[in-house]
Parts: sequence; structure tokens; C-alpha cells
Amino acid sequence: MLRLDPEPAQAARPGEVCGALLAPPQGKHLVAGQLQACPQADRSGQDDRGRVGGLAAWFQNRDVIGPVNAEPDKINGSLKKTSIGITHKMDDFLEKQLSKIKEVFPSIVESVTVHDNGDDFVVLEINREWMFRFPRNDVSRKVFTTEKTFLASFKDSSPLPVPDYRYHGHDFSGYRKIPGETLCLELFQGLSKITRERMAQQIGQFLSAVHTFPVDEARRLGLTEGWNGWHDKMVHNFRDVVLPELTPAAQRNALACIDRLLAEPFNSKVIHGDFALEDHVFFDEQRQELSGVIDFADVTLNDASHDFQNIVEYGGNEFFEAVMDHYQGVVDPMLLERTKLRIEARPLFEASYSLLFGFEKRFKERMEYIETKYGA
Repeated sequence: MLRLDPEPAQAARPGEVCGALLAPPQGKHLVAGQLQACPQADRSGQDDRGRVGGLAAWFQNRDVIGPVNAEPDKINGSLKKTSIGITHKMDDFLEKQLSKIKEVFPSIVESVTVHDNGDDFVVLEINREWMFRFPRNDVSRKVFTTEKTFLASFKDSSPLPVPDYRYHGHDFSGYRKIPGETLCLELFQGLSKITRERMAQQIGQFLSAVHTFPVDEARRLGLTEGWNGWHDKMVHNFRDVVLPELTPAAQRNALACIDRLLAEPFNSKVIHGDFALEDHVFFDEQRQELSGVIDFADVTLNDASHDFQNIVEYGGNEFFEAVMDHYQGVVDPMLLERTKLRIEARPLFEASYSLLFGFEKRFKERMEYIETKYGA
């Protein structure tokens, strides 16, 4: 009998870490522009993990262009579980998607865990071993194609395990689950000095491999500059739509922050684009080292400082320097300064993104934070 495994329970959090500033709508996003420790929880699920409740809304809106016009963290979903764990409203969705998986997956499907709180992908975890990703919309489908093409070329040279897509359908693909738990701040803070040093080495080596990937080859594989125009779109949307909603003081200070960021020169490199430690970097507690990195949907050509944001937020200058000790890319003396500037500016672009895609709750939260931070 098919078993629908429940999503690992997690306590509510005031905000989530986002490694992606100015990126298109992929992954999770920060509420208040500040990093906060996550509660200790079972983080064994991967990639766009969340409650089952939002699935019905995804199913109803799966063909729209852009994220569904409903925030995953505010969808209540009146789903009622049956004795085998499958909900009535989910029956049609599961039957349809599982039938697709069974066409390409040779093993018997014994259990399913649904990870559905991401903006752009729903993931079905099969038999607690395989992750099948289903793009929500046309934008997601396009970036998913680029992600898979890039990973096929990058995975063999990656110092850390990354998704190796083995099963493919018309609108989905599946890879073997990377073991471990995501590296939340509380877990990081509890690690020994020796483990942090080992982790700094692994991160430095991994980011070196990403950032030194040949740019010409990346373009041939479909990577674009600045998330295929989303960089500029978010800037223009902030200036034209978000900025007028702020008080004069907040307008002046926020605009100055953005102008400083845009004035900083950089050499464009391949970047992960959403190197959020809490969401996409996995840690093996038994071996006390990193076990892999997932979600390359935001891979693009841009400033390498983008990928260092969580590194600075988690461990400050000391951890940044420890990572750089193992970094083989060309080191820009302004890299740390630009990283900190991106952290500072991130809530501004989160507001722009949230408004552009109709995430009302997120937009209000970010605007309140912006007024508090920049309105004084």
C-alpha cells in the first residue's frame, strides 16, 4: 500500500535565509534582512520543503507564468488525511504525477513525501531516496532546463556532491537524495572549531569550482548575465514602484544603498545564485562535514560576492577569511565589502520581487523592515 510520509515537523520561523539577491523568483526569501537561528528540527527533506497544505493551490495554478499568486507560507489548504495519509484534494495530483514517475522509475513506489512550499518547484520524495522536481510554471521550466544542462557538465568536477539527474519525464526530473541535514544557523553555531575549519575548506573548494567554470562554456550551456534580465528588472521595479511607497527619509537612504551597490564594478563569473546554507547546503553529522549542495535553478553569470552572503552572515569576517584561504578563484580585494553591501541591500530587492509577483504578506513585511532600517 502506498504511504504518504508526513513532512518533517518544523517550528514556525520569523524569517528564512536567502542567498539570492536580485535573482529571479527561485527558492526561499528573507523576511527582515537579518539572519536568525533556526530551531532544531528534522531537516531530512530536500529542496522546496514545506507543508502539504499548499499543494491544492499549486495544482490549480501550475500552468501560470511566474509564481502562483499565493504565498506558500500563507496557504492554509483544507486538506483532510485518510487512513493511509493521502488527502482527498491531493488524490488527483498524486495520481497524475506518480503515474508520470512510474513511467521512468523502475522501482516500486512505496512512500511519498511532498515538499511544496517553494515558489517554483514541487518535489515528490520517493521511497525516502529519490527527489523528483516538478516546475510550477513556464519560468521554472525554462530555468530547470538550464540547471540540468549545467549540472551535467559541472557535476564531475564538483568537490561536493550535487544533484545527478537520472530520471526524466516531459515536465520533471529526479535525482538520488543527498544525505544529511541542511546547515541552519543553530547547527553551525554548535560546531567545533575543527569542524568549521573543515567546512570552510569544503566551501572554499566548492565555490572555487563554480566561480572558475569557463564563462564561454557556461554561455554555451544556456547561462545568461544577471538571471536573464531579472537583475535589471528588479532594479527598475524598485525605483518605479516600491520607492514611491516609502517615506522621504527611507526613499533617500534606500536609494543611496542601491546606488552604492550598482556602482561597484565586478568581473562576471558563474555563480550558484542561491547559496543559502540553511536551504541548499547539506551537513553530515556523523562525518562532521558537508555532504552536498542542491538547487542550481538560479545559476547565472554575475558577481561572485553574491554567493558569499550567508558565509559572512553565519561566521562574520573570520569565517569569510577561512573560506578564502581555500578559494582558488581570482580574489578581488573588494569582495568582502561588496558581499556586505549585498546583504544590506537584499531586503530592498526582496520588496521589489514580492510586489512584482503578488506576494502581499512578504511585501508588507519587507516594507515595514525597510522603513525601520532606512527611515530614521
